[in-house]
Amino acid sequence: MAARLPAAPWRDVAIILGTAASLVLLTACSVRLFLSLPRLRRAVRHRRQHREMLRLVAREHERHEDVLILDHPVPVAYSLPARRRPIVVSTGTQDTLTPEEFNAVLIHERAHLRQRHHALLLMLDLVHALLPWPPTVRRAKTTLPLLLEMAADDVAVRACGSRTLVDALRRLATIPGVAGALGAAGPSTGALAERVQRLETVETGRPRHAARVAASVFATVAVVAPVVVAVATIASLSHVC
Repeated sequence: MAARLPAAPWRDVAIILGTAASLVLLTACSVRLFLSLPRLRRAVRHRRQHREMLRLVAREHERHEDVLILDHPVPVAYSLPARRRPIVVSTGTQDTLTPEEFNAVLIHERAHLRQRHHALLLMLDLVHALLPWPPTVRRAKTTLPLLLEMAADDVAVRACGSRTLVDALRRLATIPGVAGALGAAGPSTGALAERVQRLETVETGRPRHAARVAASVFATVAVVAPVVVAVATIASLSHVC
């Protein structure tokens, strides 16, 4: 019976290096989480305070049970995750938009809520707080908001047509962004211009699911890819050792 060969020295080195790398990664993630928790708490508190303020200054829309009306001349339209009246529009929005355009904006915001885009962005924020280094996470942080706006655009286009939505977006181009909310005008003027160009170059009324699928795939890859890489690395070390 052949004698068992002693373990090669490099296997011990691999175990030590793998353990050290795991500890470094765990420490880095813990530090990032510790540093990011105050910012995340502030964001949640700000959203709660925003909802409380709206209950004081806004009123319920007479015809739309999911809409709050804010008495303000500046056109504002956005949605916040909430059980009651999650969509906020101003009197300036109603005065600026035609009834068809106003309906397109509401459909856009309802698409955000129905497809849980706020949850996707929150999940991405948490992943970015823990693992900001992978390229997929950094890319998703800058690209996913635009993809989610395009996905909501597609829902509104199927219901109202691209011309109506484009006109509404152009009228709302000066809307300031609201922290923690998803607005029809989007996060920036550059993103809005890209959305308008896309809507004008795509066939009107044609059903499109590419943006929604791309947004879902992008968010999934951004979250799963770092985990898969870490698991594969640990598995390979286990096999070697």
